[in-house]
This record gives sequence, C-alpha cells and structure tokens, in this order.
Amino acid sequence: MLADGPTEPFEVLRSGRRFHQLSGTLTKLGAGAGPYEKTYPGHDVPLDNSLFDETEPYRTLDASRLKVVGRGHFDATSFLCPELCMTYRYPDSLLLDRTPGASEYPLRMDPRDEVVSLAKLWDARGLLHIHETDLQREKHFELVRVFNCFKNLECDRQIGDRRGCNSVEGRVSGPSKNLPSGPDLLDLFVNAREETLSISCTDRRDFYHQFWCTENRIKSNTVGPRIPIGLLKDTQAMTSFACAKQAAKKSRIVGGDRLGLSSRQSFSACPEGFCMVSFGSFISGRPCQC
Repeated sequence: MLADGPTEPFEVLRSGRRFHQLSGTLTKLGAGAGPYEKTYPGHDVPLDNSLFDETEPYRTLDASRLKVVGRGHFDATSFLCPELCMTYRYPDSLLLDRTPGASEYPLRMDPRDEVVSLAKLWDARGLLHIHETDLQREKHFELVRVFNCFKNLECDRQIGDRRGCNSVEGRVSGPSKNLPSGPDLLDLFVNAREETLSISCTDRRDFYHQFWCTENRIKSNTVGPRIPIGLLKDTQAMTSFACAKQAAKKSRIVGGDRLGLSSRQSFSACPEGFCMVSFGSFISGRPCQC
C-alpha cells in the first residue's frame, strides 16, 4: 500500500482477503489502486437515522409525545364570504360521488389503545367529539389517521392524514386563487437604487386548533377504529354524547327539515357498546404514506 504520509516505516496488522473491514476503510479514505489516479472511487453510505431525531420527522402515532394547543372557540363565520362560509359550516356540500383508489387514503388504522390515549388528550383541551355514526363501515376511506411530526426532544406536533376526505371533496373558489405562485416571483425585478422590496408574514401559534367547527365538519375528522364506549366513560365529551342520545329530536337549526335524506344522513350506527371519536377543530395535515 502506497500513500502520502510519513516516510519512516510503521507496522500494520497482517490480514487476508477475507478481512473486509480493511478494504472498506481504504475505500472510505479514497485510496486507489493506481499511483496517478486522483478520482475518488466512492462507497455506499448506510442509512442510519438513529443519530439525529430530525432525520425522521414523521412518526407513527404516539399520543404521549403530542402537544395540542388551542380549544376550538373561534367562530369564523362572520369573516367569510358565502362560498367559504358554506364550506366552513357544511363541508358535505363539497362531496363528490366517487370512491378513491387505494393510493389516495391511509390503508391502516392505529391500535385502539393508542387512539384512546389520543382521544383523552383531545378531551383535556375540550376538543374531543364522540359520535356513533359508523364511518368505519360506511366510508372507511374517509377516516383520518393522526401521526406525529417531530418538534423537539420533548414533544411532537399533531398532523392528520386527510387524503381520503380530500379525495372526495371538490375545490372551493376563494381568495387564495389570486395569490402569486412561486414561479411568478422569478419575474419580479427590483431596482436597488430606487426601489425596496418588503415581505411581511404573520402567523398565530397552532391557529388551526383555535377554530370552532360544526358537527358536520367535526365528523369529517373521525379517526378509526371504533372504540368501546366504556374506555371513554371518564371523558368530558362522554357527557355531551350521552345528552345527544337522550335528546328526542335535533333542532331544525342542526338537522334541518330532513326532507331529502342523503346517504350520509342515513348511515348506520356503530354496534352496541361502540362509538367513534373525532377531533373538534381543524386538523392541520399533509399527505403521508404511512
């Protein structure tokens, strides 16, 4: 072996051709076989995400690490144009008559015990909604899957995989259509001698979870699987659920005149002793192949 370095002799361990660690080390150091060759032969770098937590930003649901801020109290109705107001109050108006393909929604659900822990975390913030509409049977592809997004060493953000719901909803024509896209900014020129360019950005911490939502919107945030009612008996949301079951009939403001029942309004109820849980505000999310 020839290499640049001290000219005085030094001893190395003798090894045979089966000693692959030596050849691997030489490859990583860039040593070549020819005395005039200066190119680096390269080597495979094994994937190891254990060194830094940031290398795995999205993770399977772990309710013990989730930090949820907000209590779903802000009603945005009076601030919205008619088109957005309809979407906000009654998102079923966006539904399309289609069944998504297997690649358009999460194919798995999280373990029941983990979903119960998630429900109790929501309940502590007043964001848990319990209902008995059996979406797992009727529209399983619309169920939301919640997962963790790394925030820091102590906690994670909550992200919802709503691809199934999004895939059966139409688009809304709103003010965002007038926002410039990324390529538009490439055509922007500023004369530094005479002009200045300012960009202002403002945001509210976890503003998604501050929005109040109607029951119709909340049900679109349903998480599977079905949960035995007994596992949620100590939650605040169970009181509201019990009162809703005892009510003989919903008010016209909530249920309308029920003259033209849609298939959704006639969905079957969960089996006796089971219920489903939903998030009581907006779920911030992005596509995730989990």
